[in-house]
Amino acid sequence: MNIKKLLDWRKLLIYSHRWLGIVLGVMFVIWCISGIILMYYAMPRLTAAERLMRMEPLNLSAVQVAPADAAKAAKLTGKQSPSRLRVAMLGDRPIYRMNSGSTWTTIYADTGEPLLPMNADEAKTALTRFLKLDPSKIHYDRYLTTSDLFTLDSVFKQHLPLHRFSVDDGAGTKYYVSERTGEAVLRTDTKTRLLGFFGYSVHRLQWMKEYDWWMPFFSASLWFCILMSLTGIVAGIWRYGLSPRFRHKGVRSHSPYKGWMKWHHYAGLIFGFFILTWMISGSFMGQAIPGVAAPFFGGGRLTPAQQALVTGGAMDLKAITPDGMRSAAAAIGSSFAPKEMELMQFGGKAYFVSYRPPSPLEVDQWETTSISDFIAPALDQEHLFVSATGPDQQSFSRFGDDVMMATARKIMPDVPIQEAVWLNDYDDYYYRTAPTFNSAALKVVRPLPVLRVAFDDADKTLIYLSPTHAQIAKYAPEDRFKRWGYFGFHALDFGFLHNHRPLWDIVTAALLIGCAVLSATTLVPTYRRLKRHAQRLWKWAPRRSPVQKPATQLTMSDGRASGD
Repeated sequence: MNIKKLLDWRKLLIYSHRWLGIVLGVMFVIWCISGIILMYYAMPRLTAAERLMRMEPLNLSAVQVAPADAAKAAKLTGKQSPSRLRVAMLGDRPIYRMNSGSTWTTIYADTGEPLLPMNADEAKTALTRFLKLDPSKIHYDRYLTTSDLFTLDSVFKQHLPLHRFSVDDGAGTKYYVSERTGEAVLRTDTKTRLLGFFGYSVHRLQWMKEYDWWMPFFSASLWFCILMSLTGIVAGIWRYGLSPRFRHKGVRSHSPYKGWMKWHHYAGLIFGFFILTWMISGSFMGQAIPGVAAPFFGGGRLTPAQQALVTGGAMDLKAITPDGMRSAAAAIGSSFAPKEMELMQFGGKAYFVSYRPPSPLEVDQWETTSISDFIAPALDQEHLFVSATGPDQQSFSRFGDDVMMATARKIMPDVPIQEAVWLNDYDDYYYRTAPTFNSAALKVVRPLPVLRVAFDDADKTLIYLSPTHAQIAKYAPEDRFKRWGYFGFHALDFGFLHNHRPLWDIVTAALLIGCAVLSATTLVPTYRRLKRHAQRLWKWAPRRSPVQKPATQLTMSDGRASGD
């Protein structure tokens, strides 16, 4: 490379794009191919449907210890106070599973004793009951104190350590059982492991997440990818001739290149913009752009003050009694047999919510949108609420319309409402994206109808309130930017595409294939160029002079011995 050539901006442009492409070209091909897999397959998961179907029916007759007392005995007070409480069964005993932010703690509700860390035999017993299989078909595989490739996300780290078991079912199935909670948290098999690895894991370079250098490295890589895309687009447009002014073997051409590089030039003119938008939108999740945090799926979060107004503050367990829980379970039991109840607060009141377990025939009909679905507090499935403290514990499936409107006013009390309308169809902000997209996030559900309230403030804030799940999504300018800048350009979940499938599938797959071709056309020229440079380096590399061996003097006897 001649240094003088770099003083010419055109040469600098070409050389910058060339060498960035040599370094990053293979990665772009991998991203595009894995993106096609990721359209339909994400990481392995234990679905909420399978978990609920296999759980033991809830029996609270033996409950003697109130949740507040159990939390106090487990030292879950102050900053460690639980933010979630689930009531379920472990074997034939009722238990509380409490989350304090980073970990889950399991406490027996009949005695108040914490669950001791499960050993391999106890975990196998719990899994045997869960699967209702012959114990001889379940084999201990491994004890995980740290994450393996499929348990790198925080939802699993809250359950570490994990016992991993293999199952004799011909599919290579493995289950992970939490030492902390005694419950299965993940199911994988050969097919989902392969698709998860070559799709989500490869696309996100998932196996590197455990290293401290990972995020700075990933952010820097994204910046180089953006620079490579920009230089390629500029160079491609600059080098394209509107008239066929280039000649190759007497044939006129719009491109000065031939062979593989000609294909690369034309493919770049068609697909280069889409690679650039994917790189920029991907940088939002990688936090490579300062000031742009990783997007929250489904709208922005309320401020802590607003959240406190909606819920009534931190979770209060003091009013929850064993008799109240039994009454709540009985109220739900008049509609279906509950297997788990979770405590929630809304409007300053405490409620239990329980989901109707699916039958074995219904398990595959449940949509799963996240690897966190098995433990998500809200699912887009049939459920019932019941007061956790009130004297009249009648179950209900949704909150009243007036309650939703009052909640909206409570969130922004001093801001006039420009419009309040009930939606029976999705709009550009309240919608369902591809279930495999961003599948590690704890996603909010998207039931209809939903109350959309537009506020007349400087930010033109939009708030969506779901009466069936008491969930709230907020869209201020930053949230709208993330919706379009990340989800729109990275998942292509624009309404005109995603609401008319398979149009979305066709367009997205075509763009990914085109971008893969764009990057793949550089691989052969890259190999040839690197080979030439390697040969030049080898030619100019200093070499040692061969060591001269001293001449051997033959004696008469040596000569005779050799036949001379």
